[in-house]
Amino acid sequence: MERSILELFCQIVEAGSFAQAAHILHMHQMRLELLFSRVERELGVCLADTQTGEIRLNPTGARFYDRVRQALGEIADAEAEARSRQPQLEGVLHLALAEIPPEIFRLVLQFARECPGVNLRLLPRKADWAQADFFLHGDLATPSPKFRRLPLCQEEMLLAISAAHPWAQRKEIPAALLCGEAFFLPDPGLYSFSECARAFLKPLGAMLTGWAPALETLYGFVREGAGFSLCPAGAADSLRGRGVALLPIREPAPVQSYSLSWRKGVPLSPAAHRFLQCVQDFYKTEEGRERETCARGGKELSHSEHIAQGSLHLPAPFPEI
Repeated sequence: MERSILELFCQIVEAGSFAQAAHILHMHQMRLELLFSRVERELGVCLADTQTGEIRLNPTGARFYDRVRQALGEIADAEAEARSRQPQLEGVLHLALAEIPPEIFRLVLQFARECPGVNLRLLPRKADWAQADFFLHGDLATPSPKFRRLPLCQEEMLLAISAAHPWAQRKEIPAALLCGEAFFLPDPGLYSFSECARAFLKPLGAMLTGWAPALETLYGFVREGAGFSLCPAGAADSLRGRGVALLPIREPAPVQSYSLSWRKGVPLSPAAHRFLQCVQDFYKTEEGRERETCARGGKELSHSEHIAQGSLHLPAPFPEI
């Protein structure tokens, strides 16, 4: 069982409920419930009563939690001791946030623990992006040839409609029903997911009514019934209960793909190399999985060899459950 799965298991137990764990970890509650079930399935035993939403460990679950927490603590101590015997990475990295992929803040915290001497500065404002070492963004229709790109993960987009709309009570919406409907999207100069949304809506015959300069304005149009929009699933919690209903779209379901990019021809510092490796392992990219396989087989590849690979494939979201 992967260490990342066991760490999440412990964090879910310590939160006391799936809802609270989802809030603390910035993850979808359903994903955490599936992950907890996966642990029980792999062990072949029931660990807790979760029917009420709260997590009440039974004696077997309590013993398993104690042993896992102790083992994770010993692993963390061993890692810290090993790092203390090596020269510590130092420096400053700038990460531009054109979009925020799922679980990015957990990745940032993980990198901060692994490289405490590196100051990772997040740049949400476009005016500051000229100094960025890396760019997190949704996939663009025409990727720039001046950048290398590493696909990270995918996130489902939901249909955003007024809570007063007759469709608001449905569980999901067939994509074919969107033909002829009016849509508002965010300014594509500020939000790269607009290109992905437009590419999905155009073949359906939906009408693009206008662009909104800010998300608050956009969902204000939706709330007042002026039209529909799309919303990344990770942002759903911020809109619930605010006069907006969010529904899955089926056949096909629209997805937003996220990537990390950096400039070609610009040498990466040791700290930048380490950050890139951390991202690959966290999102379980093709390169990250290959590095794990080689490590198990006793063969170690240099990070420059991984970066030089030209063929990258879009992986499944992390964690795999």
